[in-house]
Amino acid sequence: MRGPIAAFLLGAPIVAMASIGCGPSRGTVEGIVRYEGRPVLDGFVMLHPTNGNYRDAASVKISEGRFRLEGVVLGEKTVALENLTYQDEKTGEPKAVPGDARGSPETIEIVAGPQTVDLEMRRRKGPGR
Repeated sequence: MRGPIAAFLLGAPIVAMASIGCGPSRGTVEGIVRYEGRPVLDGFVMLHPTNGNYRDAASVKISEGRFRLEGVVLGEKTVALENLTYQDEKTGEPKAVPGDARGSPETIEIVAGPQTVDLEMRRRKGPGR
């Protein structure tokens, strides 16, 4: 019995070390989400790979306008912002960001290591607005 346990205990670190570096490279992205220049209260940031491999998608909850995603697979991602709220200047109450608001940038390139990307939402300008 001592032989199999010893072999396992000696072999486990070798297997663990062999798996380091396997799989896709990853990065960290953080930043602030703003609506009309003011940080949002909360919501979600979602990153979808532009190559269609949704297994490599990532999302995180926004807290007080800030977000941080770690372990994101490298490459170009489409940015989606959902369920955003902001503080109304007149009433001080939380309000939902209008559905016609659009974010910038619409895509980002995730690179190895840490990076900062601030996201800005603005109402769409058009007739009657």
